Parts: sequence; C-alpha cells; structure tokens
Amino acid sequence: MPSTFPKVSVVMPVYNGAAYLAQAMDSILAQSLPDLELIVIDDGSTDDSAAIANAYKDPRVRFLQNSCNLGLPLTRNRGMNAALGEYIAFLDSDDIALPHRLQLQTDFLDTHPDIAAVGASVQPIDAQGKVIGTDWRCPGDAAFCKAMLLFKAYLVTSSFTARASVLHAYSFDPAIALAEDFNLYNRLCEQYRLLNLPQTLIKFRVHPHSTTATKRQALRESLSAINRRQLAALGVRASDHELRLHRHIEWLDMTPSPALLVEMSTWLLRLINQNEQHVIYDQAALRQAAASRWHAVCEDALRKGCRSGWLAFYRSPLWHAQAMALTDHFKLAARLLTPGRHRMHRA
Repeated sequence: MPSTFPKVSVVMPVYNGAAYLAQAMDSILAQSLPDLELIVIDDGSTDDSAAIANAYKDPRVRFLQNSCNLGLPLTRNRGMNAALGEYIAFLDSDDIALPHRLQLQTDFLDTHPDIAAVGASVQPIDAQGKVIGTDWRCPGDAAFCKAMLLFKAYLVTSSFTARASVLHAYSFDPAIALAEDFNLYNRLCEQYRLLNLPQTLIKFRVHPHSTTATKRQALRESLSAINRRQLAALGVRASDHELRLHRHIEWLDMTPSPALLVEMSTWLLRLINQNEQHVIYDQAALRQAAASRWHAVCEDALRKGCRSGWLAFYRSPLWHAQAMALTDHFKLAARLLTPGRHRMHRA
C-alpha cells in the first residue's frame, strides 16, 4: 500500500469468479489514474478466486477474505469500511473497466462538488468478451437520474464512483440481497445528487450465471419491495397488479396488448399527477422520465408484433414530454412494417 491515502478505492467482491477475476483486476491496475487501491474481497469461494487474487504482487492490491459466504451486500460493506480513498468505486469481478474510467469520474467529481456520485454508460459483452448489441446509455442530469430511478435501475454498479465522505454514512442493506445497489441509489437520491457521465467506461458482462438470469423471481420480489416504498412516498398504495405493471416499465416482460398499453399510460400519468401533490421529484424531470419509458414500452410492443403500439404512443399525452427527432418518429413507425425484430438492448 502507498504511504499516503489513495485518490480512489475500488471495491471488488468475488465469489467463484476465477474465470474472469484476473481480467477485472488487470483493468483496474492498468487505469490511467495510478493513485488507487484495489480491495478484492473473497466471499467464501470454492474455486481458485483467492489464489488468483493472492498472486498479485502490486502493492495497490489489498486482499480480504470472508470466513464464509456472506453475500454481496455485506461483502461490499466490508470493502467500503476498509476503503482509504477520497472516492470509492465499484467493479464486479466479471466486468472490465476501460482505461480512463477512474480518471474521468474523479476529475468530474473534483470539479463538481454538488454531485455526490457518478455512473457511466456501459458496453455489454458476452461470456467470451464479445460485444453484444449497443451500449447502454443513461443520459440526463441529476434530477432526471433521480426520476428515472422510480422506474428502473438507472445506475450500473460496476460504473459507480462516489465520494467516500458520503458513502461511509450509508451501507448496502442485507435484507434486500438482490437489489441492494438499486436500494442504495434511491436512498442516496433523497439527500444527494447523482448522475451518469455520457462516456462508455465499463464492459459489462452478460452471461448465463448472472443474478438476473438465475434468480429472476427473487430479484422481482426485492425490486417490488423497493418500489412499494417509492410509490408510498407518492401517496400510492400499489396493488400486486400495479406492481406488476410498474416492473414492466423496466423489464418489458408482459405480453403487449391494446389493453395493457392503456393501463401503462394510465399508470404513468397517475404517478405524474401524484407527484404534483407530494413533490418528491422535479416535475419536469419526472414527465421526461415517464415519457422515455412510455416510448420504450410502445417500441417493445411494436417489436413484439403488437401494431397498436404505434397508435397508443401518440394517443397518450405522455409522448409530448419527450423531445424526439424526426428520425425517431420514423423509426417508431418503421416498427409497424418490421415487427418481431428483437435485439440485445437495455431500454
């Protein structure tokens, strides 16, 4: 370890991640910002993860080992508590940080003291490291980012860098083991400003062993618990069916139909109206975020062959809140002629 405190501490939990751990660690140690520490915490792995991490002789690497498998929330908390840096960043052990990730994010935070934390756009890759689909871009200012967090996980944890002075007052909640990051970001947004940088700074691995693929129902339950609290703040006591509608806003997992599209528009407009009374979100930002998700819902319907999605989009007043170029209107209309063309995306 350097004798002085590092600029940034990177927290990297690993559990049976031997296949990708070295790539993840190498991507941090090769950063253009050298003033860092990499804290790797082995969470009771039964593969070679511990041996791989221990083999690194770089003095910036700190290796911690849990006595048993504690799960991501407690393991990330241990890493945060051990961090010595001015900033704390996260990278999952199967993802890759692009070389300028930490420099760009810490430079931004240095020059924007009103922002507590930043994420970034990410590039999806498969198990072999091949790029799949287009980059996942999450633009917008802090007010828009907060509003989007009502509808979806708008920050990717592997791209997240925060002020340690802020993050040390918080922790990941082990009671929400599969959406602990989404929960943390919503709690942070109650007091602080967060946003995403426009640059693509992470290669995000999508593979069959990811949490989303293997524990989808448990993840749904965790997200629904968070959504209930978000909606309650708006004065909405959501039914199970309404929570299912709300989850569709992000996951786009319900079978589209004209009736569903009416329900979705009504639900989004209701949330906008409730916010006028409770003022939890900036109203203009919430309208824009709701409009963005309405576009995603209708485009998904068209892509799946529900041709009424085009008419439903323009019938709802939601579309007026989203600035759309003429080419975007043509693309939406083109879905009428080419339904069923699916692509890898993060809407």
